[in-house]
Amino acid sequence: MRERLPLYVLLASALTFLASLFLPWRETAAAIPGGSSVQGVLTLFEGGSVGGWVEVAGDVAVLLVIAIALATAAGLRRPRLGARLPLGGLGVALGYFAVAIAVGLHRLTQGAVGFTGRPPATPHTSWSYGFYLGLASAGIAALSGLALRRSELLRRREAAETAALILGVALLISFLLPWAGFPGESFDLHGIESAAAAIAALSLLLAAGWLHGAAGRRWRLSCAVANAILAGGTATATAVFGLHHRYGAWTGIGCAVSLALLEAARAWPVRLPARLHGLAAVRAGSAAVLIVALFLPWQQLDAHGVSGQSYDGWSSVTGAAAGSLCLLLLATPALPALPALESYVLDVVAAVVIFVSLAGTQFRESPSFFRIGYGAFVGFAAVGILLVTAVAPLRPGPVERGRALARIVPLGASVLCVAAVVVPSWFVLPQKWTFQASALYGSLVVPGVLLALYLVRLWVRTLRTPARTDHRLTVVPLVLLTLAALELIRFRNGPVIWGAVILVGLCLLLALFGWIEEGSGLEGVRVPETLRVDRLAETES
Repeated sequence: MRERLPLYVLLASALTFLASLFLPWRETAAAIPGGSSVQGVLTLFEGGSVGGWVEVAGDVAVLLVIAIALATAAGLRRPRLGARLPLGGLGVALGYFAVAIAVGLHRLTQGAVGFTGRPPATPHTSWSYGFYLGLASAGIAALSGLALRRSELLRRREAAETAALILGVALLISFLLPWAGFPGESFDLHGIESAAAAIAALSLLLAAGWLHGAAGRRWRLSCAVANAILAGGTATATAVFGLHHRYGAWTGIGCAVSLALLEAARAWPVRLPARLHGLAAVRAGSAAVLIVALFLPWQQLDAHGVSGQSYDGWSSVTGAAAGSLCLLLLATPALPALPALESYVLDVVAAVVIFVSLAGTQFRESPSFFRIGYGAFVGFAAVGILLVTAVAPLRPGPVERGRALARIVPLGASVLCVAAVVVPSWFVLPQKWTFQASALYGSLVVPGVLLALYLVRLWVRTLRTPARTDHRLTVVPLVLLTLAALELIRFRNGPVIWGAVILVGLCLLLALFGWIEEGSGLEGVRVPETLRVDRLAETES
């Protein structure tokens, strides 16, 4: 029982933190009219207060709570499995992103009060009870995570490993500092408000213990280089429309580059991967081109003779997600110890195509103010080549007709889950439907797409032969359902989000099919005799 106590404490504190996100975190003296959309995340101000679920950090915190709930349930049921899960890292990450939410809220409410006509230097704002509850519960979760990793924290380290740990912590701190702002003004954008910084922080927090072990030795240099690229993407994404870099940007880039150089020295002599040939080489080249394209202008300001200001691809949440997946594609050939990644290439490429298309529609052209930048066209060309390299090697295999017919409905429902998340973000629906048709908002679109694509993959595997899924056919739709249900709770005071309602219905259907498939199999399902139309008595003439 004593060994399980940190798990129970971690689970209870994470769920308490989730409840605090729906409570007021920041209060203003008077209601702020209207709403504010920051980096694609809808933030509602009602009655002069704002909750904790805002911006990228709030979305990541919600995902961490769900991950903690799943991981602690697995750890309590199967202790050996729990020992391999990053429970400690999840708890520490929740504490970190709770601080990130507070940092973003402070900046957001200051800017909002400034727009109401009050001087930005003296805004009439204060922290509310939701903030104290959330910060306290997240702090307990972080302490529980540290308790689970106490043996790792207390072990002796070499000088190079200690230096890498210090640089990693310094990089995490730098993301909480101002990265860009207007000259002579107190308005600042912090690094953690960018999706690229959130992805880099997650990779550092969740993989820190594993990277310093023997199993993660091959990943150290690749991860350090990827974090340096993500830090560069954060710097270009925050310094837009006249904002200048602050000290946080230079500190973060310095720490990220130093960490990459240190890992290169630790790995010296660096073992280069085998030379790529054919489609693999083209795939790696197109992924590298897409990463470069994200640093180029994707949307440029062109209004009343004003030009030169632009957004790059890293400014979009889905653009940053596409870039991160491309970094994973580039790392795969260099890591022969994990050949299983090769089997997920098609899934990763499909996600990259969807994310780039979403970024392209977000940076759509407006005749009065904006025009599409050349970086978007370079990115679209790279994605097209990437898709060809993933689809060209595919060959149709034999499929048993009866087995496929029994699973065509759940497979179609999985495809509809992808559509429910993606289609509203393409802005192809009437404008008045855009808000209510969206099943997921902000950064949650990224895990929503990944989970839905994974569901498609799982059901495609079952078309040919029985596949071992370890309850994933049931758990994955329930996780996706949880995201949609939380969105309904989040916007409970507004109009009904019927896009989320549709996604909840699809996930319930898929969970039922998954439970049947993992039990007796869908072939064993029989229509009750009373419902079969071919058994109805004929009408007497």
